[in-house]
Amino acid sequence: MPRRVDPNKRTRRDWRWYANIGLNGIVALSMVLGTVFLFVGTPTPAIPTIEVPTAAPSSVGPTPTPPSVSPTPTPRASAANYTFAVTGDSRDGDVIS
Repeated sequence: MPRRVDPNKRTRRDWRWYANIGLNGIVALSMVLGTVFLFVGTPTPAIPTIEVPTAAPSSVGPTPTPPSVSPTPTPRASAANYTFAVTGDSRDGDVIS
């Protein structure tokens, strides 16, 4: 026979009950915030402005030349550096054609 529980008697709650309520509250809060952020959207970033100079520079000097760069030769790979593996599947037989 089950025990009768007195409705007027307060039951002592375990720490797991409080942890469960706290975690459920965090989950509910994250769902509400996720829904709000879904409909609000992300803020649009500010478009950078570029200032175009309207007057010519006051002192015009020689145009700088880029430094000369000699291309370095790329090393060629020889055929001795490669390894090949060949596999196959004859299914149900040993027939080689």
